[in-house]
Amino acid sequence: MTRRVRLGAMAAAAALALSACSASGATTTPATPAPGTAGPATAGPATQAPASPVAASAAGQSCEVTTGAKGIAAQIRDFGFPSGLTVKAGESITWTNADGAPHTVTFDDGSCSSAIGGGATVTVTYTVAGTYPFHCEVHPRMKGTLVVGG
Repeated sequence: MTRRVRLGAMAAAAALALSACSASGATTTPATPAPGTAGPATAGPATQAPASPVAASAAGQSCEVTTGAKGIAAQIRDFGFPSGLTVKAGESITWTNADGAPHTVTFDDGSCSSAIGGGATVTVTYTVAGTYPFHCEVHPRMKGTLVVGG
């Protein structure tokens, strides 16, 4: 890995760690679509997640952090995502980060991103049907696909 890439990865990890330490909870916020592109369908207002060692936020409106809900279990382990993830629109996934390092579940189209601290759990409800390739912003080699049915 080049020195610049390493520095960028370290900066991203530090930013995630700082956000996890400074946040009293987590919020979801809408994304601004790129010029000339249509944004995702409108979801409800931002919600507050329970205070925990989790820093989670939605960059778009394809998902929202869900307070007090339990969803389909998905464990991030050994710097890898589970395969074959499928939910119906409006259903949730409870992401558990079994690694010590922070990870994100970030849709490649930017419509949803959840940061999950090492050892933490967050439940995210997926609201817009589609097939969403995703990755970890901190560890770009980590990739997966989520299918949200209609």
